Amino acid sequence: EMFARRALRAAAPAFAAGAAACGATTAWLADEADAGMFVVRPGLSASEYKPLVVGGVRQHTDGTTRVRFVMEEPDLELGAVAAAHLMAKASIDGAEVAGRVAPVSPLTAKGYFELAAAAAGDSAMSKAISSLKTGDVVQFKGPVQGFQVGRNQFKSVGILARGDGIADALQVATKLLSDPRDDTEIRLVYSVRSADQIVLRNHIDALALLHPRFKALIVADEAAPQWTGPTGPLSKPLLASILPPPTEGDSTVILVAGDVDAASGKATKARAAGVLGAMQYSPAQVRSL
Repeated sequence: EMFARRALRAAAPAFAAGAAACGATTAWLADEADAGMFVVRPGLSASEYKPLVVGGVRQHTDGTTRVRFVMEEPDLELGAVAAAHLMAKASIDGAEVAGRVAPVSPLTAKGYFELAAAAAGDSAMSKAISSLKTGDVVQFKGPVQGFQVGRNQFKSVGILARGDGIADALQVATKLLSDPRDDTEIRLVYSVRSADQIVLRNHIDALALLHPRFKALIVADEAAPQWTGPTGPLSKPLLASILPPPTEGDSTVILVAGDVDAASGKATKARAAGVLGAMQYSPAQVRSL
């Protein structure tokens, strides 16, 4: 089954030129531009799990484990638009592990996709991903398409990410920042239990360095000897210092990635409750990835 991605061929040169100046976002942008010229062949099924082999594992200096999964054919891809996630299941050390995962590679990458995790992550799936080795097999289905933010759809986008939700958050942020015609201001709050759970710190720092319209704040629940960032629950003053204000109305949106209760900083299903409600964000301004 094949389907065509809507895009303008004429936009590709502008995309490529913007990518050259964007450093860490170059690979993403090149893939997004190229995707508009070709028919997409999805490598996964939305209804049935398909086994994929780990093609490589990289350990990054920021403590992130990045795992590459190889498609059955080199021209297959996920065929999704940010934000999107997959469902995964695997047998790790005799135990069955299943859960939701979000790729950190370009969604238009051909022949592969990548996941990232920290060994100290809270979720069983995060721990499983960080333990994988080349040749291991994991089953996937999807992608499941989440909330999409279009070019200049909002004046400002706030993203509140908890734990594994950072992958969804960075899909959206990287997509917007890679677009030379987009002017959206992006504010990211990334909440973790402890500093050793931070994933993709180098990528976040690179985005902040390269793009003045992107600002990020990482918050840890627990203090640590080498952690100099803010600690404790996601309080109203802390969030107000970085998120776009609710008074911007329809021109702003707050995206919640991962199971976050902004009042306690702990996992919960209450998306728009807690301190976001106390800050007067309306339900229409708070969306789940």
